[in-house]
Amino acid sequence: MAGKLPENLSFRTNSSGRVFAWDKTSRTAFRVESFTKLVPIDDSHTRLKVWLNMPEVSREEAESLLSASE
Repeated sequence: MAGKLPENLSFRTNSSGRVFAWDKTSRTAFRVESFTKLVPIDDSHTRLKVWLNMPEVSREEAESLLSASE
């Protein structure tokens, strides 16, 4: 495994297993590209979808999904 995902974020996934992250403090959503690359989502509609509609997963599960996609 290349690294660990940050502990200060909550992680979510969509139906195809893509990993997203949510920062509660800054209310920012990220698309998780790799263990070291989190891309902020600027679109407010998509950000809201990540926060409200995607099921939350543990950091360990998010890391497992990310490892499987690399």
